[in-house]
Amino acid sequence: MRSDPLVTLQSLTSFLVQHIVADVPTHLGASGREELDRLIEWHQHSAFTDTLLSIEECCPRHIAGADESDWQAVALDSEVDSVLAMDDDPDMELFDLLHRRFGHAGFQVIVNMVQQGMVDGLDLTPKQLKSLTSYRQHAAGCVCCKLAKMHASHHRTSPHLPSRPLEEVHLDVAGPHSVLGRARELYYLVLVCTYSNAVWAVCFKLRSEIPTLVHQGLLHLQAAAKQSVAKIRSDNAAELDCKELRDLTLPMRIVHEHSAPYIHQQDGHAERMIQRLDHLVRAMLVDAGLHQQFWPDALMAAVHLHNLMQSRGSCKVPWELLTGTKPGVGHLRVWGCKVLVHIPAELQVGHFAPRAQEGILLGFHPHNPSCYKVLIAGGIYDRSDVKFLEGSSRGHLYSNHLPGVHPSPPPPAPVLHPTPGPLPSNPSCPSSPPPLPASPPAPETRPRSPTPIYNGFVPPVPSYRDRVLRSYAHQPPPAVLALLDTVDPTPVPLGTEPLSIKQALACPEASQWMAACVQELEGLETMGTWVLTDPPPRCNILPVKWVFKVKRHQDGSLQRFKARLCVKGFRQKQGIDYQEVFAPVASSNGFRALMATVALQRLHVRQMDFEQAFLNGTLQEDVYIQQPDGFQDGTPRVLKLRKSLYGLKQAPRAWHETLKAALIQLGYTQSTADPGLFLKEDSWLLLYVDDQLVIGPDEALLQNVIILLSARFKLTDMGPAKFYLGVDMAISPGRVALSQKRYIKDLLQRFPSPKPARPVLTPGVIRREDTSPLLPSDNVFPRIIGALLYLAVWTRPDISNATQKLSRVLACPTQDDLNAAYRILHYLSTTQDLEIVYTADALPLSTAYCDADYASDALCVPKRRSTSGAVVFMAGGPIIWASRTQHSVALSTCEAEYMAAGVAAREVLWLRHLLPELHFDLTGPSEIQCDNESCIALIKDPICNSKSKHIDVLHHFVREHVLQRTLKFIFVPGTENVADIFTKPLEWSVFKTHRDKLLRSPV
Repeated sequence: MRSDPLVTLQSLTSFLVQHIVADVPTHLGASGREELDRLIEWHQHSAFTDTLLSIEECCPRHIAGADESDWQAVALDSEVDSVLAMDDDPDMELFDLLHRRFGHAGFQVIVNMVQQGMVDGLDLTPKQLKSLTSYRQHAAGCVCCKLAKMHASHHRTSPHLPSRPLEEVHLDVAGPHSVLGRARELYYLVLVCTYSNAVWAVCFKLRSEIPTLVHQGLLHLQAAAKQSVAKIRSDNAAELDCKELRDLTLPMRIVHEHSAPYIHQQDGHAERMIQRLDHLVRAMLVDAGLHQQFWPDALMAAVHLHNLMQSRGSCKVPWELLTGTKPGVGHLRVWGCKVLVHIPAELQVGHFAPRAQEGILLGFHPHNPSCYKVLIAGGIYDRSDVKFLEGSSRGHLYSNHLPGVHPSPPPPAPVLHPTPGPLPSNPSCPSSPPPLPASPPAPETRPRSPTPIYNGFVPPVPSYRDRVLRSYAHQPPPAVLALLDTVDPTPVPLGTEPLSIKQALACPEASQWMAACVQELEGLETMGTWVLTDPPPRCNILPVKWVFKVKRHQDGSLQRFKARLCVKGFRQKQGIDYQEVFAPVASSNGFRALMATVALQRLHVRQMDFEQAFLNGTLQEDVYIQQPDGFQDGTPRVLKLRKSLYGLKQAPRAWHETLKAALIQLGYTQSTADPGLFLKEDSWLLLYVDDQLVIGPDEALLQNVIILLSARFKLTDMGPAKFYLGVDMAISPGRVALSQKRYIKDLLQRFPSPKPARPVLTPGVIRREDTSPLLPSDNVFPRIIGALLYLAVWTRPDISNATQKLSRVLACPTQDDLNAAYRILHYLSTTQDLEIVYTADALPLSTAYCDADYASDALCVPKRRSTSGAVVFMAGGPIIWASRTQHSVALSTCEAEYMAAGVAAREVLWLRHLLPELHFDLTGPSEIQCDNESCIALIKDPICNSKSKHIDVLHHFVREHVLQRTLKFIFVPGTENVADIFTKPLEWSVFKTHRDKLLRSPV
């Protein structure tokens, strides 16, 4: 007869407790005895229900102070035995490291991965594997796991397992969380592939972002698996059952199922995945000792780790099941561990300064295993040259330091003798900006005195530095007084920008202009731009010039008077005064692509203006300039430049290199598609000399970027971007409008028509007559065409064809050409409100058109060359357009269209290169629409006959990309081909149809 199980369990426990009391060694001491008394008391008053696992809670690890042999005879549970007896085993330290390295994963998961060789880089000796296998319950003793993973019993379901990846995808949203992330994230979205158990996740702030994020996640999974999503399942949240999401998933042919109301178990895969990720994130944060605001970083690391670990019921990891490729885990390190980051030689500030700085590991790069996300002194950067200290103390150094949310740093105290110092050794200081490239020491700051010191000696007379500090309204400098005797008495109109300092003194605003000169010289002196010295023999002394400019607001109102001291760089000699001069700037195509991205992703844009930007660049050559007019000290001495100055040939390059080094130190990388664009995971910077746009998802994040840059450079935060490089910008959530209304208005005022303006419907160029007289050499035609080209390049594609035709006759323009230029101005006077509009609801992401006008060059020059036209749309508006004369004569319409297809293909390929850097996942080929079927046939098939064998090989690259399926040409009727507007003048109805697709009237 079998005894009652409860009685048997109680009897067994009594025997174990008595055995422990009888065999306990005497040297356990009072504390050990007290623990055993607690165990006996617990035994006497407990009701046994399940197992003896609570013995571990009553017998903590420190009770195992006795020798291992003293405990061998005690018949404890295997888990308690492993915890008590093997705490000091060196193999256990290896398991603890692996357990933490894989985000506190279960022990059996790691053992299976080693035994079955699921991943590369997880190599253990047979002895270590055998040792670890004997302690299968050790993970239950991890305090971090107990604190993070304890939960109530969960509802069990029996999910259906699909037969292929992405046949079914579950999705759900977690949040809002009580703690904001670093970028103010409140929620995170998870997409789980039911077949592979692979997960994709993203953190965000507003629930209105969910439809767009779901679409991005589906595209990401499809790109990874190289298969399409068949079905998605979610709950009935309003953001997951809305028209916007249906519009995004409908073209992908995805079935969207919803769980029944209040039955969350029907979406159990996503629910369990959220629970698993929460466990991993809690354990990692507890283990790292980091503040909870780092939960988005821990989450992304947890997602990365989950995809590399065994899933229940499978002998492969989720990543291999999803992609078919076995992943490697040799790059994994304990999340939150301390790291040492190497400082590149270019950024080291002294020979004996540290060569590394401390940081905290915050994540792994999804596509580059050798790159890690590291928290360094207030910022998060991608670094690959790092050394990990996985066993040392970790995140408490950063527990109170939250980049992106701390207040702006206090202004630094004035330093009389600045010298380069080591990189900051205490990364927990909130006000310490990331280390940046060191500038040469500025000249020491001294109180104002009548005899200032320059480079160690006193000038014989008061220097202009002392004189410019005086108020010009009360006491003009003597050199300025001397200029007054030579001022042209001819009055200068009010509001005119003077061309020299003599004209500035003759202006009604003379005091404002001279105050601007004083301000400019003060800034130059403060920046340590030069030193006053005697000229060396046979040196090239460059003259300088004052340039005056009236700065105005967007509405045309006066902002300030600005004077700039420029060097006459045309006097420089290569190899003596300068070497390299090239410096990249943002392209108009890159600017428009970025604005389309702003609309699609509903981003924020702020504008900055670097003050005296070129003065931050350090010169490598010895350059000497004259003392500025009106501010000489009466001696033959000259100024030796230490930093670049406006007008120098190498000034833009020196400034760009300085700014580039600073941005790289802040974690940005330079775009390979557009060198004027700098990229980071959470923000982008667009640079055009000293004008900069900062783009990101959150205003607080952008403000933090500006604070970090202002710690290194003197700049002005101009707030939300409204006017950039002459382009008016109207930005609202999901919509961006670009126009140049003010520029056109100024253009019409600068070049008034000699004849009364009459309504013009199209800007088309009339035929040039051979009898038309040539214009004189000082004609206004080149200036008009230059202004129109800038307009055609940035925001007015409708005048592109007419302007490019006139630009080809700049060498010998005639009166007919000038009349054609005025015709374009008349057209602009009635259409100056047209604007390019990008919207978030535009589909598809991008499309392109190409066209050619066969042998149309007779309108201007009788060379009988054809004109190529191309336009690329993104977010519903044009971002790239081209109207170009072909380099060779085409012998047929097909050949001309073939050459035009090459122009469009090059622009589309550039865009495909840029879009992944802007966080777009490209799937499938890009479509180019053409209205010539013979051209499309020539592209698809390698036809070689008497009509095509002569075509230059440079045009055949299009075939290669069609075969590689990066491009796809489709036929479109000629009446619907928007590129037709870039090839020839059109009649009003056709022109308006195409123009309305390019430009819109303001709402």
